[in-house]
Amino acid sequence: MKSSPPKISLPISHDSVRALVLWFITNDKWTKEINSKSQFILHGLVWPKSEEGPIQKKINNVENNPVFYLTELIIRDVQGIFQNKDKFRDLIQKLFDLSGKSLEECAKIVLKYNINEKRFNLDRAMKKIGDTEEQAQFAHSLYFDRMTSARLRILGWIYHELYGEWIKDFLKERG
Repeated sequence: MKSSPPKISLPISHDSVRALVLWFITNDKWTKEINSKSQFILHGLVWPKSEEGPIQKKINNVENNPVFYLTELIIRDVQGIFQNKDKFRDLIQKLFDLSGKSLEECAKIVLKYNINEKRFNLDRAMKKIGDTEEQAQFAHSLYFDRMTSARLRILGWIYHELYGEWIKDFLKERG
């Protein structure tokens, strides 16, 4: 990371969460993926156009933009738990476990279709996965793994700022 993320302190405001999310998307190599072309494509696959109302056609709507969606998720997460350390830890643990499950689903399909992870290209991967159901499963798993990983990075920072502990110190290994 280039510079340090913006400080978070109580009371946590929507503006401070937005600034933190934008900092991570700009500076953190794991979170940057949320603002990539492939994540926007995945976002469109996960939130299909058929459910879209006329107002959703704009890029600045949460339903149409993974960056805004992530920001809204983090705001909701923080609003519900920031004052309770145990609830905060439980949410982080649940997200960690969920990320593991999503990653396992992706890995199964990557191995089955021999998809090159080092030179990953979403379009090529989807073409290699011939089965429509497996394409959907792969898209959902990859999307949610990236989104959950970003949430973990950002919530972990917020947790550290509020409680002075790193999440690696309390996470239970996936079993």
